Amino acid sequence: HKGKYGFTNVGKQELTLVQVSSHNDRVFEHDNNVKDLTMEIVEDKSNIQDKDAAVNLMRQLVNLPETEGERRAHLFHALISTVRGMKIETLKAALPEVVAFSRFLTYQVLAQCGTPECSSAIM
Repeated sequence: HKGKYGFTNVGKQELTLVQVSSHNDRVFEHDNNVKDLTMEIVEDKSNIQDKDAAVNLMRQLVNLPETEGERRAHLFHALISTVRGMKIETLKAALPEVVAFSRFLTYQVLAQCGTPECSSAIM
């Protein structure tokens, strides 16, 4: 440690760049991948609108014991996927019930959902 115990080796190395070859591995067209930052509207909302599915998932998530933390991520993902598929009417009907379980989790789900319906529900 700091030269007090045992022995110390110091090695020096020098590298010299001999040659560089030009290489271009682009397999995509840049202009085809450019997207604006505006939210894309999802038109394929689920035909079956069930607010009870979201309410039940929120209930399970809130009542999940701390010893079952590995299930939390799965339930949260399922809840967000369910909410993303909801139309605004169904989402508004479910909000009072899920807010009663946990206001914090409700806002977290709505923020991570990211659809215009979820953003409107936050307001």
